[in-house]
Amino acid sequence: MDGRIVVHGDSGTVHRLPAEGEEDDSDPQVAATLGQFVTMLQNYVLGRCLLPMASSRTEREDVRDEIEDSLTAIDEDGGASRALDVCPL
Repeated sequence: MDGRIVVHGDSGTVHRLPAEGEEDDSDPQVAATLGQFVTMLQNYVLGRCLLPMASSRTEREDVRDEIEDSLTAIDEDGGASRALDVCPL
């Protein structure tokens, strides 16, 4: 994933800046706060570590769904952000 993750100084929101040559994202917010971003990152990494242990396609899909659900539960707007689409499960 290219692009940079930045924290907006006044609001504290976390955004993903587009990489060079990439179209601007109209909804770059990834998380409302730095704390929520770190929690989302931890859940994402843990879920990705579980994927290789899944024994079937159905189980892998369940793990992916759980990752997506956990990100949305942590930060509803950030979990639904198009900024996360650039890093598909």
